[in-house]
Amino acid sequence: MNDFVIDGEINETKFKNVILHTNNTQDTVKIVNGKFRFKGEVFHPMYAEIKLIGDEKYFPIFLESGNLKLKLDSENLEKSVLKNSKSNKEYNKVRALREDDTLNTKLIEYVFNHPDSYVSAYYSYIISSKISLDSTQILYNNFTQRIKECHNGKWLKESLNKRHNTQIGIKIPDFNLIDFKRDSIVYSELKHKKIILFDYWASWCVPCIKSLPHLKKIQEKYADKGLEIIAVSYLDFNRKQWLSAIEKYEIKAFNNVAAQFMNGKIENDFFEKNFYHNGIPFIMLVDKKGEIAGLWNEYSQENEDSMDRVLKELFNE
Repeated sequence: MNDFVIDGEINETKFKNVILHTNNTQDTVKIVNGKFRFKGEVFHPMYAEIKLIGDEKYFPIFLESGNLKLKLDSENLEKSVLKNSKSNKEYNKVRALREDDTLNTKLIEYVFNHPDSYVSAYYSYIISSKISLDSTQILYNNFTQRIKECHNGKWLKESLNKRHNTQIGIKIPDFNLIDFKRDSIVYSELKHKKIILFDYWASWCVPCIKSLPHLKKIQEKYADKGLEIIAVSYLDFNRKQWLSAIEKYEIKAFNNVAAQFMNGKIENDFFEKNFYHNGIPFIMLVDKKGEIAGLWNEYSQENEDSMDRVLKELFNE
């Protein structure tokens, strides 16, 4: 761990507190006579955010060890300046590259040409969902060992593992899930007997709700033929809201399980440990052999039609 100090000043005194947010932690300090100070430790240069309490906006920075100077512009946080951080200079340079780089071409080139950069590691993780699995793997393989071992390097590796697991033809691992009634759903009891449809959704997700009528039709058509639908609540606000949504949308016939709630409570970690999805709704179909037979992200009529075709093939219609 390496020490850092941020000595900050602000051009307005109406704000009383300022927050430094890094990864899953945050530090709040008081502003006294337009000045404030953060002190802490970092393993390596990393992305962070500065936020004034009472203002919805934030100022992104790249934090590193040393004595850093921060001048906050309360009227326009984007005009704020952080000094004495080489990583932050690099971060601002790369941010500028992205302004007209809609296809991420310049960014990919930068990351590939700077394999020993913590800023490259951060951006590779950010854009990984927007580029192919092969391209992401190439960027990761090109990193130096220390970058692979930093926070973003580890996150990228984890994301790659999940993406490799979430492909047509890949066998899913065993699972033992706890449903909304606190009963167990054990994969060994379903494998070779049932075709399983996993539906990642949330009660606040409008496209997810739009997809439910089609899923209920599928349930009615194929339940007696061996289809099991496992509806996976992903980041609902809390258990009470989730259970209320099950009643409201009349999906008790599904196997309802929760992955994780917004308060951080994890009910079933099987999904987040093993599979990759870029938003919800996300539907994954698994055949009786345990192999992934279909993947659909987001709601659309085209996705519903494609799902119907795959189901007809699996049930030999």
